[in-house]
Amino acid sequence: MISPIPVLSSSKFLEPPRKKDYINLFNPVLKTKLLVKRRNNLSSNLCRVVGAVDADCFEVQIYQQYPQYQHTKGFPTVLALETGRIVSRSHEAKDLGISRNLKVHQAKQICPDLHVIYGKKKFGKHDTTEKDAISDKIREAALSFREDLIDSTYLDEVDIPIHRTGCDEFLIDLTQLVTLLIDHDYPLQIDATHRIFMEGRRSTYNGDGLTNRNVYYYSIRHHKYYEEVRLAYGLQIVDKLCQHILKETKIVCSGGVGSNKVLSKLACSIHKPNAITALTRRGFYRISYRIPFRDVSGFGNMLGLQLHTLFGNLSVHKMWKCWIKNFNNVKSYVGIERAEKAGRLLFGICHDPITPKLMNVGLNCGKGNLDIRSESEFKAELNHRVQNMLAKMQLDNTANKRNHTELKIQYRYDRCRTRSFPIDLNAVAFAPDQKGVF
Repeated sequence: MISPIPVLSSSKFLEPPRKKDYINLFNPVLKTKLLVKRRNNLSSNLCRVVGAVDADCFEVQIYQQYPQYQHTKGFPTVLALETGRIVSRSHEAKDLGISRNLKVHQAKQICPDLHVIYGKKKFGKHDTTEKDAISDKIREAALSFREDLIDSTYLDEVDIPIHRTGCDEFLIDLTQLVTLLIDHDYPLQIDATHRIFMEGRRSTYNGDGLTNRNVYYYSIRHHKYYEEVRLAYGLQIVDKLCQHILKETKIVCSGGVGSNKVLSKLACSIHKPNAITALTRRGFYRISYRIPFRDVSGFGNMLGLQLHTLFGNLSVHKMWKCWIKNFNNVKSYVGIERAEKAGRLLFGICHDPITPKLMNVGLNCGKGNLDIRSESEFKAELNHRVQNMLAKMQLDNTANKRNHTELKIQYRYDRCRTRSFPIDLNAVAFAPDQKGVF
């Protein structure tokens, strides 16, 4: 009996190009015509390129840079307050199922060897001064990278808006840049040694598999993979951006690339930590069977809570089916506009533009769940908030070169009543008005 010839399958072997790819490579006339056609498709605005960058376990990373906490790197670690509330977790702690809803003693029941870092306290609450300073450094690193990118590509006419969505997260619109890079035939060089992933229609490509697709499809601008080609350019740029931030701030970031901000944010969270992921639209449909719907940007607020109340914590695909079958019930429960928005998000559709935003219009600080029983306690708490705000204003003046003109105090009592009044910026200690409830 003749045994069959064994077939070797390894990611190290390059997959051979198909017959029409040979024709494209060895027929110069046909190759030129096809490249012109593909370039027109690739340069069109059918596929935007939006990048998202998010720091991994931001506050835990900041504390682990201190010499006394460097031994916690690579181990389950949480940053907690004196009350036992968990503020931030390392990825090792997340993998064990430790959430921020738990207290420290509950987390230690899950992991007895858990490392606990107690955060600094200032103005009667958790101190965020260091976090705000590092956040400004990340923003400056992103801005300097954008300037260097424009200078190195000699594309002065390109517009690359950056939208800061949080202290450690921002979006960057690379659509115009990618279009011009393709038009000018800039080479695509993806460093497969880094943790870079392409979530395609049928599979996840990384390492040698991603290198193969770059050689046989992306480099020749294959028209069937125009979305992957454009997102691959975004992968290259976002990877360099994360490396630049790491060099300037020593903060490890993950990145995501998609055709809109919903897909880019979701891509950023898929392969964390320290990973760059591109999520195509077909790739989103493929992984929608295993992604909880609340992981999609836009469902972390009241809309996601309402859908969770109606149908439970389902995957994106199952929630989309429930949305189709029970659209009238959803519409009557959340309203027609929010119901239609939920359908777009479940289908990965978002047309919101990336508008330039590097800082918030104003500053705020607060503290909730207070147990105030006397007027002196009320005055002391107000003084803490004013001092905290003055410190934030000084830091903002140094980083953003702007001065604030108004300061307002607002407090809530009896669960639903709210009162506010302006105060002098130079005031540090003051008494509330005579009509106060205390």
